[in-house]
Amino acid sequence: MDGVEILQGLRVYSCGSDGADLVVSLYGGHTCACGSVRWEGGMARSRLRQLRRWRDEGTLVTYVRRGSMVTLVDEDALIRGALPDWASSPPDAITS
Repeated sequence: MDGVEILQGLRVYSCGSDGADLVVSLYGGHTCACGSVRWEGGMARSRLRQLRRWRDEGTLVTYVRRGSMVTLVDEDALIRGALPDWASSPPDAITS
């Protein structure tokens, strides 16, 4: 994973717009990280709404940086969406 930085278990502290830019402050994780990300010209209402939802719901996010590209991911939602329904709600009994 040369050139890739991954920080898991972060929370959105604040988020907003600065002109056309989108700015988000993050904190937490195993390394007690604290910092901010700015997407230049990245202002989109849907992105800002998602960040605010993550902030308000206390969603843990994963920060992924490869070179100059930064992505925030709700890893739990991504995994839940990839698994079949039965994987998230196993049966009450196991029979042979």
